[in-house]
Amino acid sequence: MDWQLESIEPHRLVLKKGLRLDLFRIEVLLSEAGPDVTTVTLNGRLRLGFGRWDKRTLRSLINTLRNAIEVAARRSPKQR
Repeated sequence: MDWQLESIEPHRLVLKKGLRLDLFRIEVLLSEAGPDVTTVTLNGRLRLGFGRWDKRTLRSLINTLRNAIEVAARRSPKQR
């Protein structure tokens, strides 16, 4: 999805996107909600936000990532 992986841990990913400034960062947290259920939490941050335009862009990026996660979860072999 054109994101760079900044860090990876067993239950946490940090993704970044932007030019050299790494303008946008999204933290993806995974936690067990049951034996076959995982909760995904997305936290977005603006590094050098310049107003409403950047906030809307960050919200759009989070929604795009959320949609991609939902599609992948629906295609998961465990769901069948």
